[in-house]
Amino acid sequence: MLATRALTALVGLPAGIALMYLGGWYWTALIAAIMIKGQHEFLAAARKRGCQPSDALVYAFSLALLLAIQVSPENWEFRAVLSVVFVMATMTIEIFRKSTAHFANSGVALVAFFYVAWLMGYLILMEGLQPSPGLERPVWPWPMPFGFTVILYTFGVTWITDTGAFLVGKNLGRSKLCPSISPGKTVEGSYGAFVTAIVASAVLGTGFVGLPIAHAVLLGVIVGVLGQLGDLAKSVLKREAGIKDFGNVFPGHGGVLDRFDAVLFNAIIIYYYVAALNPAA
Repeated sequence: MLATRALTALVGLPAGIALMYLGGWYWTALIAAIMIKGQHEFLAAARKRGCQPSDALVYAFSLALLLAIQVSPENWEFRAVLSVVFVMATMTIEIFRKSTAHFANSGVALVAFFYVAWLMGYLILMEGLQPSPGLERPVWPWPMPFGFTVILYTFGVTWITDTGAFLVGKNLGRSKLCPSISPGKTVEGSYGAFVTAIVASAVLGTGFVGLPIAHAVLLGVIVGVLGQLGDLAKSVLKREAGIKDFGNVFPGHGGVLDRFDAVLFNAIIIYYYVAALNPAA
């Protein structure tokens, strides 16, 4: 399992980092593809519980949201209106459908939109972040846009934390953390994830983004908790659907939501935290 996970990362990471570095439409296109696949996994899992969400409506409004972020990242009003229209459209379409699960259909569509599309949108918004005045950024032999370093930090801290939890849980895990939700997770693994998040954030936050060490450590504390909550929230949904993984697009890791669950929860707090350090940007 560990070898398969490592091979998947070895093959997929270079291409992902390349598109991340190119940014712009390249990065947005990659996030859009990942988002659609993640939503497909989510909607398919919901159908196992008898829900009948409107896939086309979810995909259309979600792509419109990412398009709006790319074209006009500062235009929050349009994205808010788009989201309100989506809520209205989701509820209206149930009028014309023969179903006994209107509540569930609407709820699943809304979660697919706000959980997957909105949170993934922050990975695009990060590209426009600017460094704080006076921030001493690390010197690299090649140009590294600030937004790129924040995105790299987000994925790096999240996935290193996940690896720390896996290794500590596998070798030292004794006490089950949430056996009714995720039998494989242990208390020791959770502690390992928390400590790993702080260390990884301190190293990558100062080394990539140039964050002051105090901010890097505090952000590590936050994502060390938030990322695990994202993982457990996803596990609750999988347990309800009666599936082991949301998909198999990433061998050894599972589906998009299995790999991006913690990233989705972490991205929003990292974006606002870094943005708050430079409110004038």
